[in-house]
Amino acid sequence: MKKEVVCALIVHQGKLLITQHGIHSGHPWKWEFPGGKIQPEETREEALVREIREELDIGITVEAPLEPITHAYSDKEIILYPFLCRWTKGSLILREHHDGDHSLSLLVQVDQRNLATQRTSCCQMGYSR
Repeated sequence: MKKEVVCALIVHQGKLLITQHGIHSGHPWKWEFPGGKIQPEETREEALVREIREELDIGITVEAPLEPITHAYSDKEIILYPFLCRWTKGSLILREHHDGDHSLSLLVQVDQRNLATQRTSCCQMGYSR
């Protein structure tokens, strides 16, 4: 079964937001770019804005699509549609991700010039708390 999902590469003050799944998720303690499933009546961009609002309580602007990625798990296949986004409003509240010590959403320093043009972007880790 193929499942279509979206994720946001959210840039904020020159850094990229990543979040960590909690213990009770399907992928405990794994890091991700936040996002989720596309509902039948939604565009990919609408799904992404909704998912980010539900999961993180922030507003985003979807700026550009990136190259889709297909990945096969043992029980399913997903098509991931990543988008470059900008954090436009709100304060981050982790509603579905691990937040036990409030350090498990990270802003990673990136070279924004390469973010939308390279298939794989190299990040220089710089933790923000």
